[in-house]
Formats: sequence, C-alpha cells, structure tokens
Amino acid sequence: MKIPGTEDADLFYASFTNDGTIWFTANLQERGLGGEDIWFSQFENGQYIDPINAGENVNSPRNEFNGAISRDGSFLIYTTTGRTPVNSGDLWIAFRNAGGAFEPAKNMGNLVNTESLEYCPSFSPDGNILFYTSRRPLLGTAINKLADLHKIHNSCGNGQSDIYWMRFNPENYRY
Repeated sequence: MKIPGTEDADLFYASFTNDGTIWFTANLQERGLGGEDIWFSQFENGQYIDPINAGENVNSPRNEFNGAISRDGSFLIYTTTGRTPVNSGDLWIAFRNAGGAFEPAKNMGNLVNTESLEYCPSFSPDGNILFYTSRRPLLGTAINKLADLHKIHNSCGNGQSDIYWMRFNPENYRY
C-alpha cells in the first residue's frame, strides 16, 4: 500500500494500532518539524490517507525515530536526539490526552536510558514487556592481546547494540 505524499521519502520503522493506523519515521522535509519525524497515516476506505505529523510534543527540529505506538494508540515510545535531557539518543514516552493530542513527551529515565544510544522499542503482544536496543557497553575486560579483542567483539555488552527487555506498565511513566 502506498501512503500519499511520501513517494520521494524513505519510510521506516512501522508500528500499527488496532484500527490499522500506521505510524512511521520519515524526513518529509518541508512538512516536518526538522530532520526525521514521527508520522501517522489512517487507513480509510481501503487506503491510507495523507500522513499527519505527530506534532511538536513528540517531534523537534532534530531527529525523532523508531516510534512504537501502543495497540490502542494511547501512548508512543520513540528515540529522540532533539529533546533535553538527552544522551546520544534516549527513549521518550508521550501519552495522548482525551482529545487525541499528545501531551509533552517525557524521558523514560535511567531505568531504560544510559549515556549510550537506546532505540528500536517494541512491545510483547500483551503489551506487558518493552523490548529495546541499547549500545551500552557492559564489558570491562582488559585488552592485553588480540584474542581479548576478538572475545569482546563477539560478546554481548560490547557497545555494538544488544536487545534488552523489561516488564512494562505505561502508567509508571505518567509523572
């Protein structure tokens, strides 16, 4: 399926709500707030309609990407490099209010984020587990010989991206 107005753009990291709305990352240039933004397009009458920017409570003049929308559309978790405080890229959460607009996004804090890049959030089918990727280095192995370097390179926690998971209740982030 095609999404109108995106023919010349790269769209990636799709996420869907129960009603078929697709959420994605794109740099739609003059239509966005700057850099990559989070967008959505509703499915109506058998086709997707023009995409809508998630707005300034989610997007910034810098990059927002890899958004995971809850199945009911009530909240969005995504990576940003455009909000403060931010390390090299943190996971943020934005809740929708009763009118459907996003409230200002909030950093998910140090239970999730580190000084390294956190990205690619997703949920278990029941929504109770949050998965995400992090480039946090966990190994403190000294490198004394080439074999040590090979061991680190091929190990988890080497700072080259690992998948993490945690039990998740979005209400714990409404602070």
